[in-house]
Amino acid sequence: MELEWAQKIVNGILYSIDQAPGLDEAAARECVDAIIERKYFRQTPEEFDEAIRLVTASGTLSEQGVQLTQRYGAEELLPFLRAVGQELERRLADPELAAPPTGMSDSMADGLVSGILIDADRFGDPTKPDAARQCAEEIFTPMRYSYEPAQYVEAIGVVLARGQLGDRTRELSAVADDSVALEFLRALRDELQRRLDDEPAG
Repeated sequence: MELEWAQKIVNGILYSIDQAPGLDEAAARECVDAIIERKYFRQTPEEFDEAIRLVTASGTLSEQGVQLTQRYGAEELLPFLRAVGQELERRLADPELAAPPTGMSDSMADGLVSGILIDADRFGDPTKPDAARQCAEEIFTPMRYSYEPAQYVEAIGVVLARGQLGDRTRELSAVADDSVALEFLRALRDELQRRLDDEPAG
């Protein structure tokens, strides 16, 4: 694996790092949970293991990676990534600890939904169908969103089944009214699912 590609993989961790209350051991464990779950990130735990080793050994983050966070600098992020790497290595060494759970957890669903709602005002009035269509278009491109459309469908489904936004999602959401945000998410899920159903098999 080349360092440049490793940095891009690590950027997946940094994408929402500002949502973490801190960069302590608990945060590192949560990050590893997300990696092991394999629902939140595209890459496998083994790929993350290799990428984190390369990045921490180099002692450098990509310019884009540094720009992804406004709360932390490289001097804080690199030790955090080392802690994530150590915990991931420990988990991968034990087949039981490395086994992914079934289904998407609330915390993972909240993370994906937060990534949608944090700047959903870019799409105009969230009560209008065009807002959901524009967001779905970007998710399918993908340019801004880094996860699979089906993962967003599942994440939104978890939040809708719960009937409310997570506390942190509510704080970050650009949609002030929870009921409006949930209806926007419902319309987005339906639009994403429609496009997935329309894709040719294979």
